[in-house]
Amino acid sequence: MLSPCSFTVHRSLKDIPELCYVGYYWLSDQNKAEPVDDAKVDFSCFERNGRPINPFIVEANLFSMGTGVSVSVSHLDNEYQVTVIDWLKGPDAEVLEHTFIGHRSLGGKRLCFREAWIPVPDNLCEGFSVLTPTIVGFIGFAEEGLNV
Repeated sequence: MLSPCSFTVHRSLKDIPELCYVGYYWLSDQNKAEPVDDAKVDFSCFERNGRPINPFIVEANLFSMGTGVSVSVSHLDNEYQVTVIDWLKGPDAEVLEHTFIGHRSLGGKRLCFREAWIPVPDNLCEGFSVLTPTIVGFIGFAEEGLNV
């Protein structure tokens, strides 16, 4: 299926758009994920001067149903990697959807992800474009209907 897709990668939680999200975030001092149910999340308490502070976010996957924006947060080498994907804007990409069983702290919900493949010219194929996996983003929980 073809769908538009654009993404940006950031190093600060300040770059997360202020939207209502569904999803979860997992803190370093917790043994379970904190669910987010169609709410705005204030991430400012997990960062000071652009650097993570304790407790820090180990992992977060958020999706704004109204705007089609996915946000993924990872903590790597004392830095945040924040990926923001807009599933409604950008060049067309071939997309696949996958569903995975979530952690029991999320109540057994199934996590849905969308994977985008974009055509890239390949010198080994005489300059013809080949589909290349580009980005994977969280698009909600299975029972919430994926209308993006």
